[in-house]
Amino acid sequence: MPPSAVPNVPGQYANWYMDFEKRMKDSLRVASNDVTRRLRTAEGLQGNKLRNARAAIRAVMSDINTEQYALLKEGRLDAARLAARIVGEMEAPVLAAAFTDSSISAYLMSEAARVASGLDMALARMRGDVYVPLSQQVYKTGALSNGIVDRILTNAFIQGQSAAQIAAAVRSSINPDVPGGVSYAAMRLGRTELNNAFHASAVSRMSEQPWVEGVTWNLSDSHEGEDECDDLATADNGLGEGVYPQDEVPDKPHPQCLCFVTAELPTPDQFIEAMLSGRYDDYIAKVELEQDPVTMSQQGG
Repeated sequence: MPPSAVPNVPGQYANWYMDFEKRMKDSLRVASNDVTRRLRTAEGLQGNKLRNARAAIRAVMSDINTEQYALLKEGRLDAARLAARIVGEMEAPVLAAAFTDSSISAYLMSEAARVASGLDMALARMRGDVYVPLSQQVYKTGALSNGIVDRILTNAFIQGQSAAQIAAAVRSSINPDVPGGVSYAAMRLGRTELNNAFHASAVSRMSEQPWVEGVTWNLSDSHEGEDECDDLATADNGLGEGVYPQDEVPDKPHPQCLCFVTAELPTPDQFIEAMLSGRYDDYIAKVELEQDPVTMSQQGG
């Protein structure tokens, strides 16, 4: 791929994810602040104090799960759209050698819509046997989080802690500004789900284009120590080091992996030559890209 066509993939993703992470943390802070009110209400109820407290906290946890599911569902779609846009930035300089601006713009919008609408299928295809739908992932994390707060409550009652002390302990577990606990599980799920959605969508976006000559696995700048990612970035599949055929791009090998993929593309001159030979005819007709006669003449077409 021409150097000028390589966008700052990790930088764009990081900037986008920071905004999403803020929304996740704000949601957890709201839930954390709701704990005191719920426990105060439970304290005034008749019956078993531990059971009442547990029911109150379960209501908070249910709210967290509902909000988390909504945030992640929309966040995954945003990640898919971002991946499609970034791949479009890779393609644009090559496409500009032959096609009108308006048809390129329409094509890029159409591809972004295709990738977003096909996100679940792309994830299932990429993840294979380990694929778990988002609703089930949120449920599993919710069950883990319920176990965490149940242990906090049980230990607090055994120790005879006051309602204020119990509320503080539960709030700390949910508060994203305090390490560990419920917030860690929630944020870890968010990072992994959005990462997987971005990766699967980038691969899906590169899957059909006949001018994509391969997909390169790039190590993240934050990558530390050798692991499976190093193997993926150095494997030779006949296309060069770390370059994979469109239909053989690996899944992320571990949670929170920040490695990324880029498209191997021809130079504008190579693109024009291949196009004039008819190599791209079927796909160009399918996506309705319109040739620009002025640009083509400048390229010698």
